[in-house]
Amino acid sequence: MNAAIIDTHPVSSEKLTQVLNESFEDIDIVTFASMETFADVVDNDGLKADIVIVHVSGTVYEADLSPLNRILANRPGSRIIVLYDQRAMILPFLKIGAHGFLKKTDLGELKDCIHWIQKGRRYCNNEITNWIINASPKRLGGHRAR
Repeated sequence: MNAAIIDTHPVSSEKLTQVLNESFEDIDIVTFASMETFADVVDNDGLKADIVIVHVSGTVYEADLSPLNRILANRPGSRIIVLYDQRAMILPFLKIGAHGFLKKTDLGELKDCIHWIQKGRRYCNNEITNWIINASPKRLGGHRAR
């Protein structure tokens, strides 16, 4: 399995790499400091990543996700997992169709998340599941059925 980690923090990137190496025997991991750099390597060097783990540590706007949209369009088999600090950061990732959502402190669930999304399913931790179920369509950016 090939995995790409997109994280601006070297310490958390190292921790994530360690967790992945401990969880999977046959894994090749490449780390990137930005989505743009990752997208450029995918486009120019043909890098394939089965799993793309994005650590969101700041406010992300939909316009910031154009590299990730390109990856999803060009490599539809890639699965996106979002690690977040605050729930409000993930809304743009929900809209583009990311496959898994985990709080940064929930790395113990990462192996289950990867197995789940490799089977073509979506994975959300309990916080996100409860938030989605209890949120109005307007808060999630959708519209009510008429």
